[in-house]
Amino acid sequence: MTKGDEERFALRQMLRDEPALLAFVSSARWVSIEREDTVVGFLTTIRFDRPLPPTELGAWDWNFEHTSLSHGGSFTCFRDGEDALFVEGVVFADREWPPFDPEAFEALD
Repeated sequence: MTKGDEERFALRQMLRDEPALLAFVSSARWVSIEREDTVVGFLTTIRFDRPLPPTELGAWDWNFEHTSLSHGGSFTCFRDGEDALFVEGVVFADREWPPFDPEAFEALD
């Protein structure tokens, strides 16, 4: 796993219905700043090298099941100024955020 893989994965899941923003996030250079790992997840601000494109929504989420979690969890993000997104990952009921493995996540129905 390289630095930023967890954030890239979370953004791809949350923005799958926002093609313009997903394309921007996939092509723009960005850096994760102010990342804080918590027991039940993480919080981070992602700053891009240019302003985000306009969107109708200002916040997105993706609820998931995970092979290591009894009740799954959620990724949430929202715009944080013109060139940043705030991203949070959190488990619903378990005591600790699992090691990152993209294959372990599945969308909650």
